[in-house]
Amino acid sequence: MAKKWQSLQSLLRTIASTMYEIGNFAALLILFMFIYSLVGMQLLANRLRFSNDSGAAISISEEAFPAGSTPRSHFDNFFWSMVTTFQLLTGENWNSIMYDCWRARGWIAVLFIVSLIVIGVFIVMNLFLAILLKNFEGSESLVDQKKLDHVLEAQEVVITDEGMQPTRSSTVQILWAKIGKDNSFRLFCFKVVENSKFDTAMTVIILASSVSLAIDNPLRDPQTIMVKAIQVCDMVFTGVFVGEVTAKVLAYGLLLEKNAYLRNGWNLLDFIVALVSIVNLASLGPGNSLKALRTLRVLRPLRMVKRLPELKVVVDALLLSVPSVADVAVLCALFFLVFASFGVNFLKGTFYHCSGASFDHLVSEQVDYLTNPFDWDLLTSDQQAWFDVDEAGCNVSMWVASTIPTSKEVCDCLVPGEWTFVVPQNFDNVLSGISTLFEISTTEGWTEVMYAAIDQRGIEMQPIENSNPKWALFFICFLIFGAFFMLELFVGVTIDNFNKIRASTGRSLMTEGQKNWAKTQQFVLKIRPMRKVQRPNGPLRAKCFDIVMPDSNPYFEPIITLCIVLSSTLAASRSFGDSDDKLHIIRYLNLAFAFIFTAEAVTKFLALQRNYFDDRWNVFDCCIVCGTNVGLLIGIFQPSAASIINVIRLGRICRIFRLVRTVKGLRTLFNTLIISLPSFICNNDILNDQANFRSFGKAMLLLLRFSTGENWNGFMRSMINDNQGCESNPVYNPESPWCLSNEDAPNCTILNGCGAGFLAYGYFYTFTLLVSFVILNLFVGIVLEAFETSDEGDILNPEDLDDFTSKWAQFDPAATWFIKASDMKLLLMTLKPPLGLGVRNIKKVDEILDDPCLQEISVNQDGNVNIVHAATALAKRLTVQKLGNDFNELAESHPLQRKFRATRPSNDESQTLDEIYLERSKKKLRILRAMVKLGKASAI
Repeated sequence: MAKKWQSLQSLLRTIASTMYEIGNFAALLILFMFIYSLVGMQLLANRLRFSNDSGAAISISEEAFPAGSTPRSHFDNFFWSMVTTFQLLTGENWNSIMYDCWRARGWIAVLFIVSLIVIGVFIVMNLFLAILLKNFEGSESLVDQKKLDHVLEAQEVVITDEGMQPTRSSTVQILWAKIGKDNSFRLFCFKVVENSKFDTAMTVIILASSVSLAIDNPLRDPQTIMVKAIQVCDMVFTGVFVGEVTAKVLAYGLLLEKNAYLRNGWNLLDFIVALVSIVNLASLGPGNSLKALRTLRVLRPLRMVKRLPELKVVVDALLLSVPSVADVAVLCALFFLVFASFGVNFLKGTFYHCSGASFDHLVSEQVDYLTNPFDWDLLTSDQQAWFDVDEAGCNVSMWVASTIPTSKEVCDCLVPGEWTFVVPQNFDNVLSGISTLFEISTTEGWTEVMYAAIDQRGIEMQPIENSNPKWALFFICFLIFGAFFMLELFVGVTIDNFNKIRASTGRSLMTEGQKNWAKTQQFVLKIRPMRKVQRPNGPLRAKCFDIVMPDSNPYFEPIITLCIVLSSTLAASRSFGDSDDKLHIIRYLNLAFAFIFTAEAVTKFLALQRNYFDDRWNVFDCCIVCGTNVGLLIGIFQPSAASIINVIRLGRICRIFRLVRTVKGLRTLFNTLIISLPSFICNNDILNDQANFRSFGKAMLLLLRFSTGENWNGFMRSMINDNQGCESNPVYNPESPWCLSNEDAPNCTILNGCGAGFLAYGYFYTFTLLVSFVILNLFVGIVLEAFETSDEGDILNPEDLDDFTSKWAQFDPAATWFIKASDMKLLLMTLKPPLGLGVRNIKKVDEILDDPCLQEISVNQDGNVNIVHAATALAKRLTVQKLGNDFNELAESHPLQRKFRATRPSNDESQTLDEIYLERSKKKLRILRAMVKLGKASAI
């Protein structure tokens, strides 16, 4: 198959190059499991034994110990300790295991489980992802370069000098010429659709259409004003969308022209949405056969994608990932086929048992015979009387010495109809086996399937707990290679494609030198001027200034930071059942900290006054202090408002975020979080009032739950089968409105919808494949990119920029963003290394100003230099010094270059610093010559 499938060959080569490191990882994983299994045995072996009545833990020395129950996940021997450790690594029901261990051994067991989760799941298991990403980064491209170029071309907008008239073929020109004289109407349409206000208006209409879809509810009375209003809005939106398509087709042409409307994929989506909207209008009437097509209205919100460039990049990455994802899907299907075939050979017909209400009433002798049947002739007459030989399906006459009955046959005789599934999944055929493996590859409910395989004793035999424990190895091997390797390939190809598109945005991959310079330049572009705060004249304000300013008192901020840590620790020390003495101490300490933080805010405000609010952290502190004091006042004058006080108290915890400002590692993570945020009807036990698709909000919450893998397969199976007496298309009766229970309204019609059948498999499998394995992996790529973007770099650090802004403020006290070009020498002499000299040395300053990087600094017509240009030039000079020949300038199309050019003055108004100093040198030379001539004339 891979012989002629080039992309699949590339994927296989990447996997092959990964196998050596995967082997090392497997050795590390086994070693980790081995160590934790031994520790678990030391702590918890024979400890997880609980009373059947109270659920309390039973000590091994108690008489009731043998009669106690043991959970399936335990640490009683090395084998089950390894299995339980692996279960914890997959995250399946890890909290239940922790609670059982907590009951048996206390907090030491909690620390053991939490350390296993933190080290094993968050560190060791993510090493696997790091290995894959590393190998994908250096592998052959899995992206079709032609398709990538097409996407990049689609993102560009090119306006020619020929005007706005689009090109067209001769045939189409004749056709469009009939529209009006000189195609004026078509030109008018082009001007309209190219107007930015038109695009803004369409964005608003798309948002309004999406809102109307969200508030629609199928349970509403079709005759209500709300439903009729939504229908009218649908008509209006359809008219607008059709009008938009018509205008753009008139402007660009339909298909045959070079830049025709349908030649753009996003326009094609708009066209499909318009057609769906028209079909939707035809399906508004009751009982219309096109009513099912109304679900296609959900395509409308997708039109927002092309109007948001960053989102468009993500969607392009998603679309370009489809071929690579298809390659991975083929490999996974083959892998699943191998394991499914093995499972069918040994597990078909074994995931069944006799259970139910009738089975529970059987006596122990009957249960024993059902579990371990033997010859009919060996039964006593009383035992043979258990069976009704006349019962249909009870073939007692076949039970002869040579044919021992199966557990199913005995069950059909004793309790007819009670032979049923142990778990919904099975290996009865290859298709069912692949479906089962796909479900457990998400690690959701895999332990129940494993226990069913461990307990089974063959076809049509009643399972017994732990009959075949060796089957645990089958499922562990599948999850290691299936969930931890094959399915992680989805992460690799998705993030690889995302990075390829990001890197190709500038039409060329960056070298290491360019990457370092881009990181430094992006860091420098964050610079902002600060107001020069002068020391106040008043004695009180001057004293406050000396206390809070770092230059005059470097101990103030560390002391406040220590108080923040102590205050947060105090807030975390409260627990239920605290003594009155402890609560009094906590209250007085909280008052003390409240006084300290209030005094800090007041002191800073007196020292800085209006400049106090220029710092966002000061605004943050002020809000926290005001909230704390309001909570204290409410507690004094209105003690009964406990809920309000508790909410206000929670705000105090936010003060700990101030630590982000002082710790570089925290600051990087916090910046990563900030950067990545903008970018990313029938009832049963499972389908209930909280989990359903009855409204947009509940459906979104439910799908969010499924995206985490929480019981998505159980919910899917609950929607497959029909309820008894279900109605697939109920008729609405105004005298008896629809409801879900008699409690909703009197004399209502209770809805009893039918199941979705096998369509549920397609819906949920597709959702899991696209969302869990592809779309959510884009979040990983976005966060990784945000982490790289938020990195402060190796060339400069925040202290260097802080020194630059503080020294800049000496020449620009009003924070106008500009200083005189003549002040650049003084700025360089006052700046600390590495950006400046830190000493007054005219000769060295002249040498620095002769650097080509600084000679390129732009100077506006007023003779001023922008802070961004000066900082960028100094950073570029430093980068060139550190990188040497490895330094490379960024491409002109790079986003950072466009952002930097936007801050430069227009060409007819700008000069460079080199030209300014050259003019001044010439002027000085002319003056000197004039003085020489004047001196000669005086001498004569």
